[in-house]
Amino acid sequence: MSGTLRILFLEDSLYDVELEIATLETAGYTCQWQRVESRADFLACLDDSAQDYDIVLADYNLPAFDGLTALKLFLERNLNIPFIIVSGALGEEIAIESLKTGATDYVLKNRLSRLPPVVERALREKEVQRQRRQAEAKIRRQNRELTLLNRVITTAVADLPLEELLKITCTELGQVFKADRITAALLDEGKHKLIVVAEYRNDEDFPSILNQTLLVADVPVYPPLLAKKKPLVIDANFSGARLKVISSWLKNRHILSLLLLPLLAENDLIGALCLASSKTRRFLDQDVELAWRVSNQISASLTRARLEEGRHRLNTAIEQTTDSVVITDTEGTILYVNAAFEKITGYSRAEAIGQNPRILKSGEHNLAYYQTMWNTISAGQVWQGQLVNKKKDGSRYTENVVIAPVYNKRGQIINYIANKRDVTHELQLEEKYRQAQKMEAIGLLAGGIAHDFNNILTVILGYSGVLLANFAPEDPRYQDLEQIRLSAERASVLTRQLLAFSRKQVLRPQILNLNSVISNLKKMLQRIIGEDITLITNLSPELGPIKADPGHLEQVLMNLAVNARDAMPSGGQLILNTRNQPVDSVYTAR
Repeated sequence: MSGTLRILFLEDSLYDVELEIATLETAGYTCQWQRVESRADFLACLDDSAQDYDIVLADYNLPAFDGLTALKLFLERNLNIPFIIVSGALGEEIAIESLKTGATDYVLKNRLSRLPPVVERALREKEVQRQRRQAEAKIRRQNRELTLLNRVITTAVADLPLEELLKITCTELGQVFKADRITAALLDEGKHKLIVVAEYRNDEDFPSILNQTLLVADVPVYPPLLAKKKPLVIDANFSGARLKVISSWLKNRHILSLLLLPLLAENDLIGALCLASSKTRRFLDQDVELAWRVSNQISASLTRARLEEGRHRLNTAIEQTTDSVVITDTEGTILYVNAAFEKITGYSRAEAIGQNPRILKSGEHNLAYYQTMWNTISAGQVWQGQLVNKKKDGSRYTENVVIAPVYNKRGQIINYIANKRDVTHELQLEEKYRQAQKMEAIGLLAGGIAHDFNNILTVILGYSGVLLANFAPEDPRYQDLEQIRLSAERASVLTRQLLAFSRKQVLRPQILNLNSVISNLKKMLQRIIGEDITLITNLSPELGPIKADPGHLEQVLMNLAVNARDAMPSGGQLILNTRNQPVDSVYTAR
């Protein structure tokens, strides 16, 4: 154990500090130290001069401060310095808590002989951590370089517009090299102008030149780039006649360091990548080599990108259409499906390619139907029709299909392409519209019949009431007339229900029992929902009365039943519950 040890003491006792220093110097250390005992002085040392210390030795008990609080403040600053608690009285629980919090170790003042080996181990661990961080930093740099190359290569082979390709490249270079501004400029067809088509800035205060047009004659860095067609590293401190011109040009643009990379297409200079910094920096050989490899990848893809731009535009249109597009070979094997096919059918592209379209076969069409389709397209004709197909999850859908043959230059059929539009929703809307028209017609008919029938019942009820007034209740004829009146009233209830169904009844609110309304309407509700749905009523006997129009209430219940029926095409249960519900703030807030 030897060498200079720079120590920051958090200790109120100078005597204890001197003992600790003596112990360390006996072990071979040369100590340079500073003692603080207040929170403010401790934080000032951490914030202003932490790099001046190799280790922190802190007492746990201080007059206005404590070691655990100091430790937490120390850890907040993420300093790579060992923090050792040296205390006269430190219980086991406090020691464990300190270590769990993040202290490097602890030493009791009555056992200072442990201090040198503890310090030695802490410094050794610090060095190991430093070496590990260096190794990790190297690995991160290598990973960044590999990631950069992989992303650029992936981008370079993708079907992207040239400007988008260069924009991504500038972004990737900027994130690795941290230059203030990375730009990509392309020459016009006459090679007299440079147009800045992409830019990435790490420093937003650095001037932007995106979309600017520069005259080649006014850019002194261009001639050496054109002559060498290799990376150029330039800084504003170059000497020499021509370099002074370049230096002055750079300084006028707040550039002190520059890495210039040519963009070549078949060895023809068509543009440049530029990494500019407002500070003097040294681009290492490995940096230049990496950037050059990136530039070569972009150069290799420039010509291909231009040629593929038209194909990319077409492919984008196919991928973005809402219609399914399927391309097969002459045997019917799927070679391509677009995104709409994946969304509609549930089959991914990987699952569909290599399969036959019969994976969508639902069984709705017979063999002759498909044979006619195949004969038509095999003969070089276009087939149009409607197919009921099956999705991956087993559900069915309907689509209008157009299948056409694709020919090569010799007039031979080499592929079939199908354009398919999902019309399931439209057909369902049509069916619902027809059903609504049917129900409207039924409602009109029921309303008309109920209205006329109600007029007849009014007469029956009127005359039966007159006749009942002429007979005593004990008269046998009175009972017969009473049955006529009751039957007429029951018929009147039926007409009211029919009028509610047809929505032609005038609202007449009255005090009524909701349970009675449901019970009286139960048979009609069961007829509305059909035999496949079971109607269950749970009616609270303690239900309070309400004020409502009975016909309107019946209409609400029938609408509820119709909606429930439509939501359960395969049958089920419709449960009607009644209960008293307090309307409090919790209920109204829902």
